[in-house]
Amino acid sequence: MIDKAKEIATATNLMRMALALLDKAGEGASAAACHLQGAIDATAGAQPMQDGNALTPEQEAVLDRLTRDRPSGE
Repeated sequence: MIDKAKEIATATNLMRMALALLDKAGEGASAAACHLQGAIDATAGAQPMQDGNALTPEQEAVLDRLTRDRPSGE
């Protein structure tokens, strides 16, 4: 079991590295970045947001920053 946990941790770290590279390239809000974040969240056991859930002010600020200057449709 320890080997499986190490493999999952390695995969998660690689996804985080890929996400950081997309952010650095200005693609932090791209479809690929969104899918990577979803995969990272899934490995951590995070559940999708449900009706009634709300973003924190910090999360809203990050979302605003990521989407501020992107043309619509991207």
